[in-house]
Amino acid sequence: MSLALSPSLTKPSIPGDLAMWCFILAELAVFALLFLVWLIFRHQQPLLFSNGQDLLHPWLGVINTLALLSGSYAVAMAMELQQTQPRPKQAAAWLLGAWLCGLAYCLLKGWEYQQLWQQGWQLDSNAFFSSYYLLTAFHLLHVILGMLILAWMAWHLYADHADSNHSQGLQSGASYWHMVDLVWLILFPLVYLL
Repeated sequence: MSLALSPSLTKPSIPGDLAMWCFILAELAVFALLFLVWLIFRHQQPLLFSNGQDLLHPWLGVINTLALLSGSYAVAMAMELQQTQPRPKQAAAWLLGAWLCGLAYCLLKGWEYQQLWQQGWQLDSNAFFSSYYLLTAFHLLHVILGMLILAWMAWHLYADHADSNHSQGLQSGASYWHMVDLVWLILFPLVYLL
């Protein structure tokens, strides 16, 4: 008597490929180090950091949080559509929506930088703004990379190139986008609110 496992009893695996997860873990480690540096500087100069936070725009942070979370929802919907009932063009449309959410984040972050620069708060103004620009610009670069990945994913889905061979790539891209959101959910309260 042989026991065959049904598909529902197979061992669960992580979405995407191992290389992407190594990259994600490395990026999370870098962000953790930057958060630690932020906390050390804040502990050393609490008044400077408190005054610096008063100059930021927390309502922009809330809008950016909503934009990134909406983008993650759109990515999740795209992946769900593609995996349960393959509808590549509809999934591509959801990814385009996620891309637009990323664009909204970038435009708002650029406007916030412009406002601070016009007020004279630049990278070399003090330890708060050096840390602020370093941390938020590093995250912004990750959002931009995530948007490039989303565009690649959408193109593959729209062009019907997203067969089983590309499934891992789509899952990896979705995992990266969710990592970008996770980092923001830590960065926003740390920098703008606490």
